[in-house]
Amino acid sequence: FRNRRRAPSRRRTPATGAHCRLPQPRPSPRREERSVPAMEAEEERAAEAQREKEAGNDAYRKQYLETAVDHYTRGAALDPRDISFLTNRAAAYLLMSKYRECVRDCEEAVERGRELRADNRLLARALSRKAAALLKLAACAADYAPAVRALQQSLAEHYSEDTRHKLDQAETARKEIEERERLDQEAADHHRQRGNELFQRKNYQEATAHYTEAIEKNPNDPRVFSNRAQCHIYLGNLPKGLEDAEKCIELDPTFLKGYVRKANVQFLMEYYESALATYIEGLKCDPNNLVVINGLRSIH
Repeated sequence: FRNRRRAPSRRRTPATGAHCRLPQPRPSPRREERSVPAMEAEEERAAEAQREKEAGNDAYRKQYLETAVDHYTRGAALDPRDISFLTNRAAAYLLMSKYRECVRDCEEAVERGRELRADNRLLARALSRKAAALLKLAACAADYAPAVRALQQSLAEHYSEDTRHKLDQAETARKEIEERERLDQEAADHHRQRGNELFQRKNYQEATAHYTEAIEKNPNDPRVFSNRAQCHIYLGNLPKGLEDAEKCIELDPTFLKGYVRKANVQFLMEYYESALATYIEGLKCDPNNLVVINGLRSIH
């Protein structure tokens, strides 16, 4: 007998015995019914958000800035995916001189925009607007660095001749301020050293004048306030001495001489409890300082 291969048997369904495909489950009608109202609600929110944007833009054009901010705020709550609400509100804050609020909105717009892969032009606009607010807040050359960085980031997102011009202006202004600060520091050092020489000669009146010149050139040096405070003490102008000593501590809470000057003035003004508290504060800077320890003993 020849070995015959058997043809593979075909499975048949119990019902028909023929090939068939199992029926696919149909979508639940209830699920479809639930999605329709949700979609309609979403469309209504988007339409309402657009109405808020248009109302905000109209108020902005008419310079009703508080009203514009209110409309943009409501629009942002209705449609968080549209970062133009934040950039528009930032523009209103910029005109209102609310620069920190402007920076905050721009930073949020950039962060959210990158998450949503928003148009690069929107991100560039937010960064440029942030730079404008930072330039308004800049009080020294170091403050220009964040604004310059924001303008550079704006150009990286989307090149604009206007932004390029703003960047050039910001960098020029920073260099000019740096040079002015350098010259002021040199003048401040000169007057401080001259004041020290006069102080050593016990010419406290002229020393005070030079210390004042130094403060005008650099109002952030606690040493000059400390020295002028001591001049005021020797000249008998105790309230002025107290004022300078307090300013010295404000500028540098770790500068021990500020506490010594302040406690000395308070002692001379017979504010003994206040002088005691000031010496105790001074001990935190240097627990082994003999001047402070002797001052405490003199009060006791």
